Amino acid sequence: MGIQSRISTTEAMDYIRGKALTPETAEKVRISSELARGLAVEWATFDGEDKEDYMKRLSVYLNEGHVDPPAGMQKCLSANVLSSKQVPGEEDHYRVQVLLHVSKLVKIPESKAYGISEARRVAISEPDKSTNERTLTTWQEEVLNTEVSVKVLKDEAFVIGLPVIIPIQKSAGVATDKYIDSEEAPKDFTIFIQQALTMYCEGNDMTNYVVPGANVTYLGGYKIKNVAVTNFSQREKTAKAVVYVTVSSEGLDEIQMSMVIEAEKKDRWLLSRIGSW
Repeated sequence: MGIQSRISTTEAMDYIRGKALTPETAEKVRISSELARGLAVEWATFDGEDKEDYMKRLSVYLNEGHVDPPAGMQKCLSANVLSSKQVPGEEDHYRVQVLLHVSKLVKIPESKAYGISEARRVAISEPDKSTNERTLTTWQEEVLNTEVSVKVLKDEAFVIGLPVIIPIQKSAGVATDKYIDSEEAPKDFTIFIQQALTMYCEGNDMTNYVVPGANVTYLGGYKIKNVAVTNFSQREKTAKAVVYVTVSSEGLDEIQMSMVIEAEKKDRWLLSRIGSW
């Protein structure tokens, strides 16, 4: 499970205004983030039957108060800390947002189960006597945003209460295309990219496709299904492009990646970088 921590917007603005972000504050953000994430993962993982196990896991974080174990079955697949913000006027109090990716066991009518893969199907019931319809038990994935309160004192840190599910905030993320012009790529560049990415994805020697000294090595393990240059920008002999690459691999029929390609034109095109923006 990955963890991503970042300094809160309030703390970052204080730093910009000249108020130093001290090592002590940074450490409090780290501690509050890790503690909140740990609790959120255990809180979101349960089977609805082993109440003793659930309470034992939560007791690592909470030693007071009554907790009713959830009814149902759910497992937490990943947890990422979105922010850890100091509560105004309370130096040691942090509110931490933890984004959880969970998979829960649900029951749905067989008539509405179209498109659910066999891998997700757990069981199917006998036909109901009144409706003659069967019920499918299957895994259903969901993303939850939670908030956890944490106190970080000089000698100890502890959570205050259980995680609370809150609305997922709209992401500020944008597609890579926004940052690169949409000039039409020259034909020789398009042909070069098709060849170079085939070598890159399939794990072949790329010496003849890379600028000498550039940190570009082959990936390997993937087969190219389609390559499309959607955005292209050239300044003299240097170009940058957004390339949508569809690949397959063992156990994976198809996945699309949006790559940013940087290249130089000498007597021919050569790669200088493959990656994200």
